[in-house]
Amino acid sequence: MVSYLRGVCMDKFKIKFETIRFPLIILLFTVALKGLSHTLLSEPVYSVLAINLTWLITIMEIIQDFSGILIQYLPFIIIVKVLGKKHSSERVVLMFIVSYLLFLTVTKFIGQSTLPEIVYDDLFGIGTMVTSGQLVKNSVNLIPFRLGFIGVIIVGYISDLSFRITRSRTKYGFLPYIDKDILALITTLFLTLIAAFAFSFIWPIVISLLFSVFEWIASDITNPVSTFVYGFIDRTLSLLNISEINRESFLFTSLGGSWMNDMGENFVGDISIWNQQIKSGIFDSGFGRFITPYYIINIFAIPGFVLGVYSLYTNKRERLNVLSFAILIIIIAVFADLSLPLEIFLIIMAPMLYAFHLFAVSSLFAILQGFKIFIGSLYSGSVSNISLGNGIELFSLFKYQSLQASIISIIAIGGIVGILYFLITRFYYNYLSVGLINKFEIEVLVEEVLEVVGGIDNVEKIDSSPFRIEVELVRPQLFNYERLETTSISRVIETKSSYALYYGSDSTIIRKEIMLRKEMMKP
Repeated sequence: MVSYLRGVCMDKFKIKFETIRFPLIILLFTVALKGLSHTLLSEPVYSVLAINLTWLITIMEIIQDFSGILIQYLPFIIIVKVLGKKHSSERVVLMFIVSYLLFLTVTKFIGQSTLPEIVYDDLFGIGTMVTSGQLVKNSVNLIPFRLGFIGVIIVGYISDLSFRITRSRTKYGFLPYIDKDILALITTLFLTLIAAFAFSFIWPIVISLLFSVFEWIASDITNPVSTFVYGFIDRTLSLLNISEINRESFLFTSLGGSWMNDMGENFVGDISIWNQQIKSGIFDSGFGRFITPYYIINIFAIPGFVLGVYSLYTNKRERLNVLSFAILIIIIAVFADLSLPLEIFLIIMAPMLYAFHLFAVSSLFAILQGFKIFIGSLYSGSVSNISLGNGIELFSLFKYQSLQASIISIIAIGGIVGILYFLITRFYYNYLSVGLINKFEIEVLVEEVLEVVGGIDNVEKIDSSPFRIEVELVRPQLFNYERLETTSISRVIETKSSYALYYGSDSTIIRKEIMLRKEMMKP
């Protein structure tokens, strides 16, 4: 087997998907471990394991902590992978690491330190206790902001830009002992310093506005419009890997509500209240509203999407090869929250599908609130370790007769949502992935493919998947390798009998158009 990769760095599919494919696999593995540890450490299971299997509890606690840490550092890992892959140089990666530490340090000292605790995150353990001085009036523990993908994207872009614009540097400049790599580092650090100072003043304003919205949601928490807005914010912040901000606020603080039991004990937060009310035999108070939609997302929506993608494979042999992986994803979705891997995949490969998903999830929050269908979570640990929408947890609650109607309603609505995700996924790849704005774009891509493969008469068989088209040629010697350098193809894999051309989400429509042309040529 021979593989060809285009060297054009601006190729969207190669740079954006091929580069992060392995980090996505790591993320998938991590959320699976997180879901498993969540299941085994939830209260009903934990009480059983604690009797004879304390060693298993210890292992699950290690896995839980490890998975939380890995997800916390995921943005950093992805940007390191992207920069290293794009430039094939460890220098740009080192530039990024040094500059990112500078970015965190500057924002730690200059940024506002009196915001809610959850908006800070001691990434890399660089928090500093500072006594009274010029920067602070009183002793304070300075911790960098919780930035997720935001900070690494800013610094990653600066590193990429600086590295590219300094490649033309020669030793005959004004300071010949400063080579292009040193100049790139200096440029990156200077631009990062400016960005960090600006960000230190802008980000607190954003956070203040965000918490103003939180207060508005909390003021009318039973309104479907409020829960719709919460769902939209949750998924947006989740994609940025900073959803701990809203989840900590609503699941574990008074923004999610407060409740006092008969003993006079006061509980705050959606999860805390729901757990205590279950113990008290209260099942219809409305709490659990910020958890319920994720049962539908994980158990029904994600499998619907996976089956929709699987159905797009036209080659029977290839469908058989990916069947086991599709089944594995569906099984994992039952006990783990796969929404983040799904959304990263969608925002890169199918932005329009991501927009649909964002609207669908937000609507689920509103619909379930409107119909007063609430099922919370039995988990009582930290927000960074919770796995929302655990199916095993959901079905374990069926023993409560008062919750059975809600669980059945979730299954019914989930079935509809799963079918909708399946149909929308197929519709997008078959009709909307290319040519929606410019209808001639399809024609250009088809002509491009036919020029590479030696014309439509040379196409003996063509198959497609959501990632590539695979063609068998009548005369393989007519395959135009030189034309590859000027095409949108990100990768070509040659086997003894076929060529796989990686066109990403455009592949399905390209195959359909070529099949239509071949059909029209028949006498």
